[in-house]
Amino acid sequence: KPNDYKSRPAGFPRFQPAKLIPCDPSFIGLPAPQADINDSERLRKVVLSLKSWLGQSARFVKLQKEIGLQEDGQFVQKSSIPLDDLMESAFAALAEAYLIPHLEDNKLEVHQIVLCHPNTFTQVHKERLQNIAYRALSDRLKIDNPKHIHLISESDAVAYSYCLQKKKEGKNEGTERIMIYDFGAGTLDISVIKFKWNKNANYPEKWITESRIGVPVAGNYLDKMLACLIDSSLKKLLADTQYQDKFDYQYPVVAETLKPEKTNEHRRAIQELWAAVKEAKQVWKQGQPFIVKVGEEQSLIGILKVKDIKGGYPTERPEINKLGLWGDGTYLRLAIPPSIVNEDKNFKEFIKFITHTVPAEAIKIAKNTARKAGGSKQNVETDSLQWKLDKIVLSGRGALWPGLQGYLEEEFDISAALIIGDKSSLNENEASNGMKEAVARGAIAWPTVEKDIEKLDLASPQLAVLIANKTNIVFIGEGSEKVKGTEKNNGKGVEYEPIDLKGSPNFNLVQVAVADPNPREDINDKFRRYFYIELSDHHYKRDIYWKEDPRLYIEQKEEDGHKEILLKNYDGYTISAFSSDFRAEQPTDEPSWPIGSPVINPNGQ
Repeated sequence: KPNDYKSRPAGFPRFQPAKLIPCDPSFIGLPAPQADINDSERLRKVVLSLKSWLGQSARFVKLQKEIGLQEDGQFVQKSSIPLDDLMESAFAALAEAYLIPHLEDNKLEVHQIVLCHPNTFTQVHKERLQNIAYRALSDRLKIDNPKHIHLISESDAVAYSYCLQKKKEGKNEGTERIMIYDFGAGTLDISVIKFKWNKNANYPEKWITESRIGVPVAGNYLDKMLACLIDSSLKKLLADTQYQDKFDYQYPVVAETLKPEKTNEHRRAIQELWAAVKEAKQVWKQGQPFIVKVGEEQSLIGILKVKDIKGGYPTERPEINKLGLWGDGTYLRLAIPPSIVNEDKNFKEFIKFITHTVPAEAIKIAKNTARKAGGSKQNVETDSLQWKLDKIVLSGRGALWPGLQGYLEEEFDISAALIIGDKSSLNENEASNGMKEAVARGAIAWPTVEKDIEKLDLASPQLAVLIANKTNIVFIGEGSEKVKGTEKNNGKGVEYEPIDLKGSPNFNLVQVAVADPNPREDINDKFRRYFYIELSDHHYKRDIYWKEDPRLYIEQKEEDGHKEILLKNYDGYTISAFSSDFRAEQPTDEPSWPIGSPVINPNGQ
């Protein structure tokens, strides 16, 4: 019943009566309706991608306004909600509103759950995700043990989907090394995997993961960058008398604030531009102008409007190499030529990072892994000469941008294939769903495919400590060649040589996704800083437990599948690296444009 909110299950958008208790399925609506995103008041209660918040190691999710909720039996007003509680609500809502009705209608039971996550997730993130999911789903779906909730990376899921596709095609033999390039909204995940195909059974009999890295900058960043390019192009055009008398850039994208007297209209116009940018990307090929809707001819809606709806403005598309505005009979469109796009400093830096720098790091790590696996010096040299990448497999909604495929093929001079489930349509909704379907198909195929193959995962994460104001790095953990650890394998875990905190007022625990880290330069770089994934949402202050003696001892221990990092001082005082004793001292990033802020600050482009 479309308008009967009481007939809907808890967790469905606009369910009533909703409880104001975090962790309850009715505390949230899943997903957020587009009407809420377009409404300035309701948007303040919209949360974009809980997975991204978890990837930031956030403890709380910030809202743009205070909301009322029940806490310890008391009604309170808060502008931030514990992330774990909100994610538990999300899993509970997913089960109550969607999964359970489907299971009951089809008389199905759940025995195992597979959750997919970005490559940026460390072991800490994965355990946190598994624990939250178990609390929300154990009773609802009758999952009696957390071990029945399995976690695999999204790029691994795509690789399983690729195996299924290859199996259907047939004629697989020999070895093949592929790069899974998963360009999503919030993260770019890359895995390099070497397959050995079984000629007769037509399945990979051996799977070697040589590298697996991720950076938290992808499609959302590209959208924001294109929005800035649209803004600068419109301002440039409207400085010309040919256009300034005919068009009004009424709702600027780059501005300090929304128009006070037209907040809703301004916000809605930018939301519509965001949708137009995503639509335009689906057909934007390398070397072609970027053409995007910026308004409507017969309407005041949109960031741009005509000053006289009776006409008098251009109606012909400009030449391919010229910047221009025109009306096509329905919409106002802006064409930004490739020369302007490719010369834009931000665009050039971003494209270089996602199509050269990140893949190059993944390949470098993969080559190092192959060399180490080679054993002898002779084998190492042979492996180095024989190492070859055969194919790039594209996935993720951001990969629906055709230009990305062109840039990658130009960079590596090999073919790049798009994985869209069983579909080949580039209709935005179908293709987007197909991308999700590819990951889901791969996750479903995972237990079947994996039992038939010998799988070797050589892509072990590098954990490290950043010290001296993030200018120096010390590696921790097994397999590290940077630090010679002293193992105390007495059932308590593995403890490593102390790290000298002298000259370091604070330190950070990170997972490193770069072959040769250089934090002195990387941390201050616009993009390379994303190679260092924080394990926690705060700095650790030396003065708390290491004031008298600067030696930091780190121990990693594992018990019943749970991994923990312990921090110790010289006196033997031990505390978990994720203890609440360490309060968050660095702000969590704001949600990406345009959810966090519809307008882009001129100083923060």
